[in-house]
Amino acid sequence: MRLTFYIIIIPIILLFLYTILLYRNRKKILSSINKDIIFKSNATYFIGSESIGGYLILTEEELIFRPYKNNTNEILLIPKNELIRIERISSVGIFPNGMLIFTEKNVFHFIVFKRKQWMIKIDNIIKNIK
Repeated sequence: MRLTFYIIIIPIILLFLYTILLYRNRKKILSSINKDIIFKSNATYFIGSESIGGYLILTEEELIFRPYKNNTNEILLIPKNELIRIERISSVGIFPNGMLIFTEKNVFHFIVFKRKQWMIKIDNIIKNIK
C-alpha cells in the first residue's frame, strides 16, 4: 500500500514542479521582448523537416518567433510591412492548427494555438498594408 502511494505521488509532484519551472521560463522569455505585445501564443516553427517549439509574438512593428530556451537562441523577426498573405493548413492533414505566412522572399510554416485569432490579426495587418 505504501509503495503504491509513492509510485503515484512522486510523479505527480515532479510534474507539478516541472510545470512551475516552465511557467517561470515562459515569463522570462516574454519579458525579454521590450515591445508592446499585441498577441502571443505557443507555436512550432518548421524549417524543412525540422520543428522548433517556442512562442509566436505579434508586436506593433513585427511578428516574432522566440524559441524555447532549450531549442536555439535564434529569434525570427518578420517586419509587418513584409507580410503578403496568410493561408490556413492542417497538420497531418487532420488538425486545423497550421498556417503559412508569406513574404516576398520566404514562406514561414507555423503550428499555433488560437489559429483563428492569429489568422484574423495577421489578415488585418496585411489589409492595412495594402
